[in-house]
Amino acid sequence: MLIKVSTLAACLLFVTLDSMKLPAQSPLVHTADTAEKTISFKRVKDLIVELTNGSGRFSAGTNSFCVVVRDQKAMTAVVVQNVSVEFRLLVGRIQETPITVRLIHDADGHYCGSVDLGRQYYRPSNYYVFVHFMDSKGKNRKARLGLTVK
Repeated sequence: MLIKVSTLAACLLFVTLDSMKLPAQSPLVHTADTAEKTISFKRVKDLIVELTNGSGRFSAGTNSFCVVVRDQKAMTAVVVQNVSVEFRLLVGRIQETPITVRLIHDADGHYCGSVDLGRQYYRPSNYYVFVHFMDSKGKNRKARLGLTVK
């Protein structure tokens, strides 16, 4: 009898959720823009380079993230080539050995990857994040972003 009650409750929940109409901007509807939060951004000539992830912050250990490249005026995605990212821990003014990450082209102007920052010995830890890419004109560009790991 217990199985029938839980099955009945699940059916009622499904019918109730199915009859509800969620608006397009509801937080329950998953879209790429609502899932990612900007951690840091930088303007490079006529482009904006953003560092994003789902939580809006980095933590010790492995972190997934995306780099989004947009046109500054139209705010549309821009396709760039050879995107890579370097994470450099700052100890005072000294920059430690970089952790280099190659990114995967996910969508136009959207490049994703993951990095293992390891155990954090400083609280908070500050990083320079260098995003290297080649723009549509074939010119190599670099953006330096700031990142704090708490």
